[in-house]
Amino acid sequence: MQFVHPALTWGFLLLLVPVLIHLINMMRRRRVQWAAMQFLLESQKRNQRSVWFKQLLLLLARMAAIALLVAIMAGLTTSDQWSSLFGGGGTHHYVILDDSLSMSDRTGGVEVMDRGREVIKQIAAAAAEKRTPQRLTLLRTSRAGAGDGGVARVDISGDDVDPSFRDSLEEALRSVDSSELSVGPAEAIAAVNRFITDNVENENALVYLVGDFRRRDWSQSQDVKQRLQELSTRTAEVHLVNCSRRNPVNLGITRLAPESATLAAGVPTFLEVTVRNYSDTPANGVQVKLQTYHDDGVDRKFTSAGEGLGTPHSEPTVYFEEIPPGEEVTRRAQIFFPTAGQHVAVAQLPDDAIAADNRRFQILNAPPSIPVLLVDGDLNQRNAYFMTAVFQPGEAVNTGIQPLVVGPQYLRDASLETLQGFDAIYLFDIPRFDGNAVEKLNQYAASGHGVAIFAGPGTTLDALNSLHDGGLLPAAVIGTKELAPSIPGEETVDFVPSEHPIFAVFRGEKNRFRNDLKFYKYYDLDATWNPSDNGAVLGKLRDGRPLIVEQQVGDGSVVTFLTSLTPDWNNWSITPGFIVTALELQAYLASGTRQSTERLVGSPLRLEVDEANFRSDALVYAPGADRMPTVKRDDAFLPKEETRPFRKLDYAGVNNITGDSLTGLSGVYDIWLTQSDGLPNLRRFALNVDPLEGDLTTTDRSELQAALAPVVFTYHTVESVDYSWSASEGFAWQDYLLYALLGLLVVEQILAFLTSYHPPVMGAAR
Repeated sequence: MQFVHPALTWGFLLLLVPVLIHLINMMRRRRVQWAAMQFLLESQKRNQRSVWFKQLLLLLARMAAIALLVAIMAGLTTSDQWSSLFGGGGTHHYVILDDSLSMSDRTGGVEVMDRGREVIKQIAAAAAEKRTPQRLTLLRTSRAGAGDGGVARVDISGDDVDPSFRDSLEEALRSVDSSELSVGPAEAIAAVNRFITDNVENENALVYLVGDFRRRDWSQSQDVKQRLQELSTRTAEVHLVNCSRRNPVNLGITRLAPESATLAAGVPTFLEVTVRNYSDTPANGVQVKLQTYHDDGVDRKFTSAGEGLGTPHSEPTVYFEEIPPGEEVTRRAQIFFPTAGQHVAVAQLPDDAIAADNRRFQILNAPPSIPVLLVDGDLNQRNAYFMTAVFQPGEAVNTGIQPLVVGPQYLRDASLETLQGFDAIYLFDIPRFDGNAVEKLNQYAASGHGVAIFAGPGTTLDALNSLHDGGLLPAAVIGTKELAPSIPGEETVDFVPSEHPIFAVFRGEKNRFRNDLKFYKYYDLDATWNPSDNGAVLGKLRDGRPLIVEQQVGDGSVVTFLTSLTPDWNNWSITPGFIVTALELQAYLASGTRQSTERLVGSPLRLEVDEANFRSDALVYAPGADRMPTVKRDDAFLPKEETRPFRKLDYAGVNNITGDSLTGLSGVYDIWLTQSDGLPNLRRFALNVDPLEGDLTTTDRSELQAALAPVVFTYHTVESVDYSWSASEGFAWQDYLLYALLGLLVVEQILAFLTSYHPPVMGAAR
């Protein structure tokens, strides 16, 4: 037997108060001789034992009431040998440790994770001092659903807190560190809920959430609140232990991507770097070191670890004059890849609170050239002439774009696979579409490619409406229309562009490129078409009619110009602004296939290759200490899909030995496939940390109470020296004692009534 609040046990001395009151009352009585009372004394002697017995019971009842009240306030608990009679069975400590990236905050030279480990040791030390059986389970948030079938993997599973537990805890904590994953506490809380439900033994459950309590995870998380409410229904005590510091200084690289989708070997391009300031003060003079690794074509599949990514090149430092608090700023730097391949770009910030978000990786696939298909319906290929002049202006300027000029019959004869080898397809003045050409164009666009359509004198109404019927044109075409001449003396412009990126050269009120444009004739669309329902208008004429429209098809885009490219219906192709617009159009159309896919740490690596061209084996190289693929991680297998002629790799899950995520590190992952001819084939992936993890804004007690209400919890900070975590141990008697006290008070009132004198009521029957 013991008490949670031993100091209150001095209250048991109050048991003497009823005895003292009884003795004092006896001392106050005086003997008075009165002959008339002799008869009454004889009667009292006959009932004396009964009266004394009732008075003794009343005295004992009052003493017991005081004892029960003191026991309730002091928190009476008993060991398992007694509490088992009522369903109790010791205490089980469930510790949830937040090991997300933000726990690596090292402001002041000590990581928040170090403080979390010390808290766990204090919990174990406090439990070891208890007299009743104690057990402890340790679960990290990153492993709450990381096991087979989504089952949580624990570091300590219900081990007894005995004299040998300290050594086993030290060994377990040596392998516990902050990860680079972005995981909240919801899954871990749900796992503890399942643990408590599945536990057949009757134990008191104490749940500790040890972490940094960043605002993004706790302030608005209804999922976390719901899971904690489920814990409360299981009569589990909840303790929140905050190990964080208040809003340390931290910067993070949130984006690293090429400025243009047009990326090819031998063509200079710009790389954009975006840095966010998560702090409350401005950051001045920030420098980002930029480095590229050029793929030199060396086969590293069968080489030893440590070969790296290729030839390193230091690029110009990206300088940020000032980054305001809470904002992000983008700067760019020019890069150049002389050879084709899968090159790597790495941006690096100086060290601050979080190390992992100071790095950003990007894979830049630079092909030898960018193939585009120009389908010209004009017999003299005049349209292709103007577009080719933009894409290949001469030896002095290399855009990397390689056009192939064909006739309309090419669309009929080419396979979809052949068409998908082009970054974009341009259709000029097509009189008709034979076979399933429109269907193939639809599938081509749906796969993420872009299509540009130019009408003209050779285009027919049937051809344009077949595009509408095939889902490539948002509205039906009703015929050609001439633009009315402008009124002499009035300053008017024929073309009114939208804010679309391909028209950047035409922005500004008095833009000379836009003022030079003249349009005479165009195809008019159905007047009942509503762009808000389907499609979009990218540019209008001065009469308000659409001139350039866009239709989204799957992951791709189809942009239709309802006028000619050649100078038959306008003068656009012979103005200086056309060159810039055509290059921006190409970049926009190719963005669906060239855009950089942002993969976060922990995401699966997925591949799909043609079964006829690849074997089923693969090697996976994960990032090493320098975040480059120097460590052979796994022998992967690409099974064949049943209904499709493809092999598919879905590289995900956890390492069976360590329990860590297979893609839990930021950096570059190399997957080496084997072609049918035995030659290796490299596929590269860049995984980066979640930028949101760089936001280290914390919550406090009041914010947590407001966000989690009505959940009842006890809030701690590591600055507190009080590690008396538990409010209960063994079996808690408070509820039972309260019921006993209520019953005893009723008995006391009855005894008090029976032992007291009650004169007869006046007028009552005798």
